[in-house]
Amino acid sequence: MITKWLKGLFTLQTVHTTDVCEQVEFEGYTIVARARGEQGQFRVAGTISKQGQQTEFIRSDLCPDVTTANT
Repeated sequence: MITKWLKGLFTLQTVHTTDVCEQVEFEGYTIVARARGEQGQFRVAGTISKQGQQTEFIRSDLCPDVTTANT
């Protein structure tokens, strides 16, 4: 599953989304993340919740241009 998820992030499609990942619990927090590749950006969006309070988050970074990286 992880291999499929990683391959999907770096396709040359303009917008790509994957299914919601399984919940992860860490020190009382429940984290549900979604990965997205969008116009040269790597994005992870999701929800963090603890004791009934939910916070939405999005994190994005520019991906290197793989079409010109080896020229």
